[in-house]
Amino acid sequence: MKKSKGFDEAFKDAMKTYFESFAIVKTEYEIHRLPRKIDIVIIEADTPITENVAIFTYFKKYNILDFKSELDYFGVESLYKIGYYMYALLLREKKEIDKDSLTYTLVCSKRPTYLFSNYHLEEMEAGLYSTKDIGIIEVKILIIEEIQRELEKEIRYLKIFTRGEDRLKFIEGELSRENKEDVILEWLTLLYEEEVMQITKRKTRGYFELEAKAEKLAENFGLKDKFISQGLSQGISQGLSQGISQGLSQGLSQGLSQGLNQGIKQGLNRGKQIAKRKERIRMAIRLKNEGMTLDFISKITDLKVQWLEKFFRKIENRDLLI
Repeated sequence: MKKSKGFDEAFKDAMKTYFESFAIVKTEYEIHRLPRKIDIVIIEADTPITENVAIFTYFKKYNILDFKSELDYFGVESLYKIGYYMYALLLREKKEIDKDSLTYTLVCSKRPTYLFSNYHLEEMEAGLYSTKDIGIIEVKILIIEEIQRELEKEIRYLKIFTRGEDRLKFIEGELSRENKEDVILEWLTLLYEEEVMQITKRKTRGYFELEAKAEKLAENFGLKDKFISQGLSQGISQGLSQGISQGLSQGLSQGLSQGLNQGIKQGLNRGKQIAKRKERIRMAIRLKNEGMTLDFISKITDLKVQWLEKFFRKIENRDLLI
């Protein structure tokens, strides 16, 4: 999912999740009468929302958020689009929107080098800049990785889209939070699965002994055949048995050969499936010990919530969870 479109959809969902309780959020907007939609987020606030935001305190009634992920290139065409979006919105909604009721914020995961090299930008605070040189209204530029504010309100949702060391720090912080947000964790996992899994494993190395005990319990919980070698051995045994039976009518040699090949193939496939399920269970245990909800664990591991409830209940009864 680590594609520009994936980041765009994640950004829209994150902004909608945070703002929709106190503002109107539009994630698509049609230009004029053409069947074309512009890829921006519009936050419409009929009443002041200053108390609900940390960095967007300059918001007015209509507020455009134009997102650029770490994969997006920002060049001269991007500047043209900014102007086009402004004019399109002002022309289409001229009875409702004017220059005094509209803000435009370019939200970037990384610093847009072209913009900083060719235009004068005034720094308002760490990560937030402004310029009057590229549109009919002042444009704000928000660089997510440069924001140094506390992780509160909308900042926490914006930081989903930071990068580098700042992202690793944010992921680790979210995994350690007591008041976890499933939406934030889900998008972090979908966008940066490898990084999330590495951090989770590093944070839970102390649980390996626990996992070994839990795996033994899992064998008595409908998962007796746990390892590839067990699956392979079972498959070969079954295959030989089938082969001997077939050999009585087709020829013992041919039957044994076919049965052995079939058994190896079945055993490997079954062993791989068992190994994958084993890894999902281990991940579920790690996430549970990090305080994740069962709904979140289910989405990440593909294990059903009902199964997880029974599994962790059995573990807790045996004092295996820390």
